Amino acid sequence: MACGGARGGEGAAPPAVAEQADQGEDVFRRRCAQCHGPDGRGGRAPNIMGQGALTARPIPENKMRTQTFATAADLLAWTSKKMPPGTAEDLTPAEHAAVIAYMLSETGYKVGPQPLDAENAKAIKLR
Repeated sequence: MACGGARGGEGAAPPAVAEQADQGEDVFRRRCAQCHGPDGRGGRAPNIMGQGALTARPIPENKMRTQTFATAADLLAWTSKKMPPGTAEDLTPAEHAAVIAYMLSETGYKVGPQPLDAENAKAIKLR
C-alpha cells in the first residue's frame, strides 16, 4: 500500500474498496509511474496524486488535459480513452477503475461503500 491514502486504520475504506485501490496501485506502478512518478506526484507528466491533484479544472501547464472534470466519472471516462497515451485500450475497464480508485484514495477523496465504477463515480465531486 502506498503512503497517504485512507486504506487502513480509522476511516478506512470498506475491504472491497481497499482491495480495488490496492489493485489500482499495482496497475499504476506498472503502467503510469514511468511518466507520473513512483508516487504519482509528478515526473515527466503532471502530479496526479496528493495535495493539489485531481482538481476539477486542468492546470495551465497540462498538455493533454484541457477540459473540466466535475466528477470522478469524468476523470474515469477521460483516462479510459487517453491513459496511458497510445495504449489506453490495453487496460480493461476494471483496471482503469482500479487506478482511479487508487488515485482518489491517495488524494483524500472517499471512495465507497462499493468499488468504484462508471456509475458510482458520478457521486464523487472533484474540487
